[in-house]
Amino acid sequence: MTSTGSLYSLNRTLPQDPRRSRMPDLGTEQNDFGAILAAVSGDPAQSRSTDGKSATSAVSTAPQAPEYIGTRRLTDVDRAIYADIQRTFQLPQPAPGELTILSDKPLMPWMLSGASGKAITGDLLTSNLDKATDIFRRHFGSWMSREGVATTPPIQLSVASDGRVVTQADHPDKARIESFINDNEELRNLFMGITSTKSMIEIGRESAAFQARYAVDPKAAVAEYSHFFTGSYTYETILSIGNTDWSLVSTPHWSIA
Repeated sequence: MTSTGSLYSLNRTLPQDPRRSRMPDLGTEQNDFGAILAAVSGDPAQSRSTDGKSATSAVSTAPQAPEYIGTRRLTDVDRAIYADIQRTFQLPQPAPGELTILSDKPLMPWMLSGASGKAITGDLLTSNLDKATDIFRRHFGSWMSREGVATTPPIQLSVASDGRVVTQADHPDKARIESFINDNEELRNLFMGITSTKSMIEIGRESAAFQARYAVDPKAAVAEYSHFFTGSYTYETILSIGNTDWSLVSTPHWSIA
């Protein structure tokens, strides 16, 4: 799987009838998150930190993890991740020939796990993001511990324009890190889904603030959020891995065609 640019960019049209409801955990009255997602197209801050000493786990294969996806043979790491995602999110077993449970749709199925009908809330996306990040941390962190990968300087993982996961140029274990993640495609796809979801949540937060402002004063809203309508505005997300924490950090980004 490869991608070009961000998986999500803002649809640059003015809202005509912003809907008002309460979004949990955002601290202010916001628009329905489903409406916000509708404003996000499918063209490919806050930080979440957790304790850095998670228990490592040996790579294992589970009975429900297939040996192949299409013509691609899964690695042991891929099969373990595949099984963990199915177990954590209670996803159905895909039919033979389906490409992957992680990356065959613009919105990865685990993102929407637990959605009731068409209701997609910020809380739901954040909860699923946390679960997916824990899976990535368990498997990547286990490999880091076994291999003695340095976290000084902190590892900074991101997705390049060709779909590969990369770390910063000056990290001493750059080659080993990138090889491990990209050679295990379900691990790579999981990371891409994590960063895409985090970026989408941040776009949703800012879009909600814009629509709330627009409902009160359209002219002022357009002036304050003019960056929504110039070029391709989105967020870029990195995962920073240090000695004591793993943090997802999203920052605004303008893509220039």
